[in-house]
Amino acid sequence: MTEPAPPRLAVVIPCYNEAANVAPMVERLDAALAGIAWEAIFVDDDSPDGTAARAKAIAARDPRIRCIRRIGRRGLASACVEGILSTAAPFVAVIDGDLQHDETILPRMLAALETDQAEVVIGSRNVEGGAMGEGLSPIRRLVSDGGAALANAALTEIVTVNCASSVSSLAARAASPRSRGTEAPAFFARDGVRLASGVASTTSASG
Repeated sequence: MTEPAPPRLAVVIPCYNEAANVAPMVERLDAALAGIAWEAIFVDDDSPDGTAARAKAIAARDPRIRCIRRIGRRGLASACVEGILSTAAPFVAVIDGDLQHDETILPRMLAALETDQAEVVIGSRNVEGGAMGEGLSPIRRLVSDGGAALANAALTEIVTVNCASSVSSLAARAASPRSRGTEAPAFFARDGVRLASGVASTTSASG
């Protein structure tokens, strides 16, 4: 049996009680990342609904799928960090496990990094072609806008990358390799790893 190619892109999926979404997420990534060597890392905070068991069952027959089950450790940011540190892939994406983010833009986001258009690529609602869409409470919108403002203040250059007809994405060249982006979990880039944060909504409301 031919060994799979080393992953070029690792997709870190922090999750809690997302058992029903594990298989659909794998199917969506398989379709979206056709032709790209990838792996998916489900980072589960010991969900009582069996999220880890679902991920491990798929991993048993698909070497691209891995699962980290965290016992006694919880939190979105730390889950992202743990997933990122567990991979040898040169590029890392973070996407929510609830299927609300648009995985189809990941190849274009990866291309923006591979061609040195940017050091960090972030899906955003706050660019031309983006929209807030439905389902965001006023408080959630305020938090989102505040994060965007902080990121804009920290970045030296922001350019728009055309990621899809219905979804726009920001490509941000960071002021330093330790800058962090907006609309993404709170983590820092480690040396030698570039982050592609897939946070665009599937309801044509990117970001």
